[in-house]
Amino acid sequence: MTVQLGINPLTWTNDDLPSLGADTPLQVCLREGKQAGFAGFEL
Repeated sequence: MTVQLGINPLTWTNDDLPSLGADTPLQVCLREGKQAGFAGFEL
């Protein structure tokens, strides 16, 4: 059985404390998530 994992961009940013990554562009999240092997993102 093959399992595919997805992730949420909030892993790179933080809604509760914007000083922790709020300036991280979505393109960085998508690129790094792909490099880490995630199959998709929740948007």
